[in-house]
Amino acid sequence: MKAIDEIHEMYEGAIVLTGLDDAIVGVTYDQHGYHVVYDYEKMLAIFMQDMSEEDAIEYIDYNVFGLRFDENYPTFLLSKWQYHSKERNKKKRTQ
Repeated sequence: MKAIDEIHEMYEGAIVLTGLDDAIVGVTYDQHGYHVVYDYEKMLAIFMQDMSEEDAIEYIDYNVFGLRFDENYPTFLLSKWQYHSKERNKKKRTQ
């Protein structure tokens, strides 16, 4: 059984993002239910198979982080460096 099938079977209601199976690093739980955890670097590598790094970052920011869910939303793992780098880039774009 594939890991993605196990997630569907074991963690009812958890939202799994299409095409990002290889970026899944775990599952977490809170009062809303189960949440699939995705590694940002792995997501970036997946999208960079078809686009530049800059385009992949923009795509993830808009099309992945921009998704809205009521409950059981995915969780994204960013290193401290990645988070601070993204915040600096946001500030540069708004200036």
